[in-house]
Amino acid sequence: MFWTTEFIPCFSFAATPEQQQQLSVQRAPSDVYAIRGSPLVLPCGVNISDSRYIESWWLKDGVRIENTTRTKYSDLDLHLGHVLSSDEGAYKCFVRLRSGVVFSPVTRVSIVSLDISTDSANTVDGILSQNVLLRCGIHSVPSESTSWVWKKGQQEVVTNSRYKVLQSGNLLIKDLEAADAGTFL
Repeated sequence: MFWTTEFIPCFSFAATPEQQQQLSVQRAPSDVYAIRGSPLVLPCGVNISDSRYIESWWLKDGVRIENTTRTKYSDLDLHLGHVLSSDEGAYKCFVRLRSGVVFSPVTRVSIVSLDISTDSANTVDGILSQNVLLRCGIHSVPSESTSWVWKKGQQEVVTNSRYKVLQSGNLLIKDLEAADAGTFL
């Protein structure tokens, strides 16, 4: 009996010692970071020493992926011709053998992104001898490891008792003075 692609429970099937030698589940990558517009290959994670399997297919977020000009099956691997934002999700490979169905671990695909937001394009008004906060933030996938550098004009801002670069990337200017006027990047 074969299971339908709509309902494939997590199960192991009875296999002879010979079948066990022919089949193994490798550790597929759990997280993959892809660049929009670039090609991507997802390995199935199922190793079959004998290529006589009946059928293989991939699911993305539980929905079967069709073999098209952009998404192609090659052996058991899934090839994406060019990654789109909609390709982000959880992928799983299934292989149907005469003795049952085996599937790979889930591989989560995330699209690499970098969003930067700053106050540098805006005018920020401050009151003399008050504190002012210039905002700069980054959101990225994967998570950023960031070293923050602020510039006033062409000069790097040196952290001191009045200028402090916060862990968030924001620049705090304490006790604002007229000399602080300028363009900060």
